[in-house]
This record gives sequence, C-alpha cells and structure tokens, in this order.
Amino acid sequence: MKHFKILILAISFLTVFNCSKDDDSVAFIPERSIQEKIAYRWNIVAVEDPNSGIQLPLTTCVKRTYYQFSLNGEAQVEFFNEDDDDNCISDGVLNGTYILLQVDGENGVKIITDSGDETSKIISITETELILEQQGFGIRHLIFTRA
Repeated sequence: MKHFKILILAISFLTVFNCSKDDDSVAFIPERSIQEKIAYRWNIVAVEDPNSGIQLPLTTCVKRTYYQFSLNGEAQVEFFNEDDDDNCISDGVLNGTYILLQVDGENGVKIITDSGDETSKIISITETELILEQQGFGIRHLIFTRA
C-alpha cells in the first residue's frame, strides 16, 4: 500500500509540473494588403532595363527622387536632377492621389496629379522594396527602397 501511495503521488507530481506551454496557440497574422504595403515613402535606388537586366547609373542627386503613398489615397512625387552647373535641384513636388488597379492582369498603381496621370505595373512589393514597371520611352523598372 505504501508503494501505491508513492506511485500515485509521483504520477500527480509529474502531471502537475510536466505541463508545457501550448505552442498551438500561435496567433494568425494576416498578410498585409497592397495598400498597406505601399503606404510609405519610397526612394529610388535604381532604374533597370528588364530585357537586359542592366541597371542605369543614377547620381546621388537623382537618388533623392521619391514616391510617397498614404493609406488615405494621397500621393506625393518629387524628382531631383542636376542643373548645368551640377547643382542638385528639385523639379518640384507633385501632390495628388493614387489608386490601385489591375494592369495586364497584375497589380498596378495610377498616380493622378495636376501635371497628368502615370500608371505603373507593380512588379514586386515587399516590406522594404518596391519595383514598378513603367512604359514610355521603352519599358523600364524603377526600383525603390522604403525610407
């Protein structure tokens, strides 16, 4: 009987103190929407020819160019270039709005400002990088990093 009591006490002890943390209760984190991913300031870091993969060299001045998107649909774009004396100057800030849409069956963004509209296909968007495909004087990929 003495061994039986010790066995019951040991089983009770192991049952109470051998419980591990329930790892099955990990919260599901939904993937962020494209609008949530794009709603940042994005600085240009490269322009690439998608056919050859060659990146065009950008000056430090041009790399100050940015696109900024907000969650409420507002957009701001500022382009920088060198003047004839190699001074870095802003071409001005363009304020407007943007809408997300489908371009050739893929996600795209249309920026609407007083100076016109610009539609780009979203090639890739992560937490830190945005790649837009623009057409005009040929197809080019604009590569941005999040500021």
